[in-house]
Amino acid sequence: MFEEQAARTPAVVALERGADRMTYAELNARANRLARLLVSRGVGPGTAVLVCMPREAGLVVSLLAIAKAGGVYVPLDPDYPEARKEFVLGDCGAALALVDRPGRTTADELVLSSLDFTGPGEADADLTDQDRLSPLRLLHPAYLIYTSGSTGTPKGVLVPHSGLDRLRRTHLGYTGGTPGHRVLQLASIGFDASVWELVMALLSGGTVVFGRAEELLAGERAPQGITHVTLTPSLMGAISPETFPPASTVITASEACPQSLADRWAAVHRLVNAYGPTETTVCATSMPRPLVPGERIGLGVPIDSTTVHVLDDTLSPVGPGETGELYVAGTGLALGYHGRAAQTASRFVADPFGAPGSRMYRTGDLVRRSASGELEFVGRGDDQVKIRGFRIEPAEVASALDTTPGVGRSAVIVDGADDNRRLVAYLVPDPATSDEGERHQVDDWKRLGDEHYRQTEGESFAGWSSSYTGEAIPEEEMRQWRDATVERIREGAPRRVLEIGVGSGLLLSRLAPDCEEYWATDLSEVAVRHLRARVEAVPGPAARVRLRAQAAHSTEGLPSGHFDTLVINSVAQYFPSAAYLADVIDKALDLLAPGGRLFLGDLRNLRLLPAFGSAVVLSRPVVPADALAAAERMLAAEEELLVDPGHFDLLRRSDPRVAAVDVRLKRGLADNELTRHRYDVVLHRAPATVTEAAGVRERAWLGMEDLDTALSASEEILRVTGVPNGRVLGEIRAHRALQDGATADEARALLTAAEGIHPEYWHEVAARTGHRAQVTWSARDEAAVDVLFVPLGDGTGVEIASGAPAIPPTASRVLTNQPARPRAEAELISAARAHVRRMLPAHLVPSAFVVLDALPLTPHGKLDRAALPRPQAATGKRGRAAETSTELTLCALFSDLLGVDCGLADDDFFELGGHSLLATRLVNAIRSAFGVSTELRTVYRARTVSALAEAVESAAAPVRPRLRAVRPRPEIVPASAAQRAIWLSEQVAGLGTAYHIPL
Repeated sequence: MFEEQAARTPAVVALERGADRMTYAELNARANRLARLLVSRGVGPGTAVLVCMPREAGLVVSLLAIAKAGGVYVPLDPDYPEARKEFVLGDCGAALALVDRPGRTTADELVLSSLDFTGPGEADADLTDQDRLSPLRLLHPAYLIYTSGSTGTPKGVLVPHSGLDRLRRTHLGYTGGTPGHRVLQLASIGFDASVWELVMALLSGGTVVFGRAEELLAGERAPQGITHVTLTPSLMGAISPETFPPASTVITASEACPQSLADRWAAVHRLVNAYGPTETTVCATSMPRPLVPGERIGLGVPIDSTTVHVLDDTLSPVGPGETGELYVAGTGLALGYHGRAAQTASRFVADPFGAPGSRMYRTGDLVRRSASGELEFVGRGDDQVKIRGFRIEPAEVASALDTTPGVGRSAVIVDGADDNRRLVAYLVPDPATSDEGERHQVDDWKRLGDEHYRQTEGESFAGWSSSYTGEAIPEEEMRQWRDATVERIREGAPRRVLEIGVGSGLLLSRLAPDCEEYWATDLSEVAVRHLRARVEAVPGPAARVRLRAQAAHSTEGLPSGHFDTLVINSVAQYFPSAAYLADVIDKALDLLAPGGRLFLGDLRNLRLLPAFGSAVVLSRPVVPADALAAAERMLAAEEELLVDPGHFDLLRRSDPRVAAVDVRLKRGLADNELTRHRYDVVLHRAPATVTEAAGVRERAWLGMEDLDTALSASEEILRVTGVPNGRVLGEIRAHRALQDGATADEARALLTAAEGIHPEYWHEVAARTGHRAQVTWSARDEAAVDVLFVPLGDGTGVEIASGAPAIPPTASRVLTNQPARPRAEAELISAARAHVRRMLPAHLVPSAFVVLDALPLTPHGKLDRAALPRPQAATGKRGRAAETSTELTLCALFSDLLGVDCGLADDDFFELGGHSLLATRLVNAIRSAFGVSTELRTVYRARTVSALAEAVESAAAPVRPRLRAVRPRPEIVPASAAQRAIWLSEQVAGLGTAYHIPL
């Protein structure tokens, strides 16, 4: 068939890889020459020839040459593990391997790059049976491809030539293949979809374009002009339909495709769902037409020369709409499993509906036939499991999950063994709803802000609580924090100021009197209303202060290029994402006049987050048994934005508007989380009379010896690097100890036993040596700082900026967290759990849910079940199960808010991942569920289900005692009234088996 096509289109490009091209005539000639060489090496019908090389022209030349010689093509992906390679080589019995370079296998190798494809013209001619060792027949095996076996050992499927022509006819009839079309080749050569891709193109005059799935996953577009591509649903769910030109023909196969995913792709492309085990020569059924969005996706109808049967356990056909096992018959059936007669006999069985001697393949797939005759996939017969006496089909649960709004893709597996087995669901969010979490996050902070400012009047430090103790940070420490921020902003002599996130006016009250103009915005309308009333009460400032209620990313009503100072202080942590922060900074830079300053204050340091989490857990009165796990749960639920200081190094390098960056630690002697973990950044708008301290004299920290002398003896700028940070060194050592297996008591002792130098000390050193100290984070060690000593009065008039910790261009370090993610994941899990509860019986509702960015894939593009992460382990503690209705309801509220299982009366809301924002939601949920008002501080004091249940019940009825079981359940329980009625009816009328339940 290929030779006929090559004769029709000799000058058409057959293969394309980047800039390399090969026409049909060149490809056919090379394959003929190689085929003759193979024949001379003893390759004939039935001879296995291994092919181990990358997906390139040589691979196709090898495949065609083997087919022309009559041999059996045995593909072996060069990226497979050595153990897999050795198994295939030993099992297939190949004595010869075609490779691109020596050493790919341990067989006798023929290296294509060393072959001379020039020579007499007659060698280019197509081979005939006279040229082969023996005549080639349709039932001779064409290829041997290995699939995963149920026992864990791969099994080789031997496929004859007879099935390939039907693939060509299917392509022309169902997928719209025409001469000149371009087929993207993505599948591994060890996957039979690669045969399908090559047949699609080369047997109908098209072009094979070699591509890489990794490039598509990285967001790159498909090569130009692609018309046809075959994708697994797992890969489709990980990329955008816009990856391919509009109206491309997309064939999805190898897995069940979720309806929502199919609808998304069908709206952009010609989507065709195909089905077929390797044992049926790639494809057995196909949708006869492209899917229309909203149309139920199914397996379609049998392709040419194929018959399908839907049978019950007795091999009798089932009726339309009934579920049965799918059997496939026809010319596409494989010859069997190489060297496995018993397995072949169990799967390739006699066809009672066909001619004598005909066979059919037992797929193990459960399907049903619709009224129109098309097949619909139900699940795998061998995936059925029994959990707590119920027979369960995980595919049925996944199918229900796939219809949950917001779920783009799902998988369901059975976790555990014996009596501990449970269903675990894995969810991938629908990309189309990815922005909803950010919008909800902003709305949440707005509601909290409005509520806060309704309860406070005037300048207030209310709400500033210590994460370590839960107590309010002393007001004197908060005033020091405010004063240090004001002084830092005043360094730039601000005249025209815009403050985003003005709040109660803590900074405005200090800065506005010295400014010509002071504009301020806040997300909370309540805050702006209260502040406006206070400002208008003072005639002087009122004339130069303008207040607006609007979000941080909104520039409505704000003059562009106008401000010399723009302040965003202690606000960025409430931004929902790094993208939102980038958008705010981008717009803020446009609002600045040339030479202006963008002050980002009170940023939380992402690099210190793990140590901070461990320190918070270790500071609790009662430390959980697994302190590190509790800290990790707390961090996973973090809903504030944290930023690695190195983020601003990348920003300076990527945005020409930023002339310099000045990152500095917070000033102050107070010992709290604000001074330990937060920092300020100034971005200088170009052009600016400021320069970063690059290339200055450096001195690695070796101790205090001779430092004063070195500073006094020179008027050059000096950077001292790697100085131990006395503020956080204890926390970091405690965290590292937990990672190394230390007990909670051992780690807690390190919190206060650490050495190090308090950063404020360096300002004293600078003052006595005639310098100004600028303390910034170390780029190399999160437990250290760098100290920049700048001589006072150098007379240059050029301000020196500290810069930001440098990030190597090749570094892959995460520079921000995803604060909207915990909320979005919890909501998605809650929605999915509620959705399946409405659609399925209780025993089909998964016990655990895990949200992933994407489902892991095997090299073949299928779901890699082994790579799925296990759900978050339970704490392992034992305790009293929730008993009362109040406790059970609270457990349900905990589960829905936190996305974890909660069933013990001793379960602690905060140990399970709760935090202040979720505690606020819990208060609202309690109000809705019980109709009682609970204060936020009650949740902090009554942290467990049982304690909170007592608080709720006391709020509802203070004198009502708690109901508890007073005696154990008796071994023989008296019959209920309904049971007695059934017994009586049986005695009188004889009901038989009407009330029996088969198990």
